[in-house]
Amino acid sequence: MKKIIFALLALVSAAVFGADGAVKITPDDKKLVIEIDGKPFSTYFFADGDGVPYRRPFFSPVRMADGTQVTEDQTAIHSKEHPHHRSVWVAHGDVNGADHWDLSGKDKATGKPNDPKQNHIAFSKMTPNGFVEQLEWEDKEHKPLMKETRTVEILTYPDGSRAIDLKSDYTPLVDVTFGATKEAGLVAVRLVKALSKDENLSLANLDDKGGDAAVPQPPTRKGMKATWGKQAKWGDISGTIDGKPYGVAIFDNPKNPRFPTNWHIRDYGLMSPNPFGLHDYDKSVDPHAGELKAEKDKVLTFHFRVVFHPNSEADAKLDEKWAEWANK
Repeated sequence: MKKIIFALLALVSAAVFGADGAVKITPDDKKLVIEIDGKPFSTYFFADGDGVPYRRPFFSPVRMADGTQVTEDQTAIHSKEHPHHRSVWVAHGDVNGADHWDLSGKDKATGKPNDPKQNHIAFSKMTPNGFVEQLEWEDKEHKPLMKETRTVEILTYPDGSRAIDLKSDYTPLVDVTFGATKEAGLVAVRLVKALSKDENLSLANLDDKGGDAAVPQPPTRKGMKATWGKQAKWGDISGTIDGKPYGVAIFDNPKNPRFPTNWHIRDYGLMSPNPFGLHDYDKSVDPHAGELKAEKDKVLTFHFRVVFHPNSEADAKLDEKWAEWANK
């Protein structure tokens, strides 16, 4: 009953606030339908839907202004290849041993149940172009482990790009360790097959934040061999769909822990900033090196922006977009 009452109130709010703006958010008791300038952008699912048991929220699919779909939910297309890749989502494969990444429901080492959820508690705020959501992450026994306040803004750029700005404030209910694993993305994107090619992967060149910036580099690094596990302030996958250029970029914020982040970026279409899987990227690194500890009741914040652009990586001017956002 509480969800239904909230949904009705939120529906009224969205209609009022969205009337004069480019973004319109229409909620029901399981999802938020998001439009930009009267055209579909995405749907944010926060409960069971389409016969799929709920594990965590996700946006799916994401469309450009001309209607072209650029992300894909592997579960929705019944793919056995990475079914946990759900278009745009937030997850981590080891939070005090709880697997918030996979969908198998079993611990890989023991075979015992391991299917924790990110429980939607409420939308504490609806804005003209976004929302603030309260979530509670479970441990392996489905007990409360960590609270999350997720702040989302839907934005547009003059060049036709669209964006999801996502900031997560995590408040551990006990001391928490984000485990050292590549199976993570505190924001993650799965792109459609047409864009998922090795030559389409790129990372920004490292700057004065570290790495091998002293060695001459091109403006971006290309291909999975040159990008997987490397550090950068943004990552991008750009290509063509039916002969037209499109791409998706993720920006890492300078205030995030371990900026500039390492990247889990794959030629089958996965892209996620991941500073945790250091041993996976380089086996000579200590297996625990990527762990990140968060103390009980102390807020840990990660802030990212996902940009969906209707042009090539070069024409999208990602360095300019990143600088404008990062310097706010």
